[in-house]
Amino acid sequence: MEVVGKPRLTSHHNNVVSSGIQDESTTKVNFLRRSLFLRLSLPIFVLMAFASVCIVFILPRMIEQNAISNVVTAAEKTVNQFKVLRKYYTDNVVKKVIVESDFKASFEHKDVEKTIPLPATVIHDLSILLKDQGTIIK
Repeated sequence: MEVVGKPRLTSHHNNVVSSGIQDESTTKVNFLRRSLFLRLSLPIFVLMAFASVCIVFILPRMIEQNAISNVVTAAEKTVNQFKVLRKYYTDNVVKKVIVESDFKASFEHKDVEKTIPLPATVIHDLSILLKDQGTIIK
C-alpha cells in the first residue's frame, strides 16, 4: 500500500528521480557524459588555450633571443672580416711599401706626403666612413 502525500523515489539508469523531477546536478553530469560534442571538443579547447598561453608568453622571448643571437653572430663576422683586412693590409701593403720605398706608415697620414696609414688607422678611418651607413666599429 502506498502512502499518499510523500514523494515516490524510483531508480532509472542510476538517476535519482524525485516526484518525476530530475535533480539539476545529476542532469548536468548526465549531459556531460552523453554529449559527444563536449567529450571530443573540451580537450581540444583546453589544448588550444594552453597553446595560446605558450604563444603569448614564450614565443616573444624566443624571437628576441633568436634576434640577439643573429645580431651577435653578424657582429662577430664583421669583426673577423676587419681583422682579416687589417692583417692583409699589414702583410701585403705596409711591409712592401716601407721596405721598397721611402714611404712611412703613421697614424697622421692625411695631408702628409709619403705617408700611408697604419693598419689600425685604416680600420679607424673606415669606421668613420661606415658610421654614416649605420655601422659602428669600436
